[in-house]
Amino acid sequence: MIYPNSQIGEIQLNHRHLIVKNGTRVAYENMKKTPMPLPIFLENGKLYIPISVLANGLGFQVAWTKQQQIRFY
Repeated sequence: MIYPNSQIGEIQLNHRHLIVKNGTRVAYENMKKTPMPLPIFLENGKLYIPISVLANGLGFQVAWTKQQQIRFY
């Protein structure tokens, strides 16, 4: 869910909760403040979040492999 006035995005998956805000380099994973390598940005009503931040915040692990490029666990 994106709150348009505050430009905050909230994502939930089972017991995992991720909150991000447009223009920031911080995510809140289960209410724990976590720095991000790149800022979030909003374009055409959609928040763009680094895939590693999204995956880790929802309880997945992301690994880069030369053969498969990206893998989720």
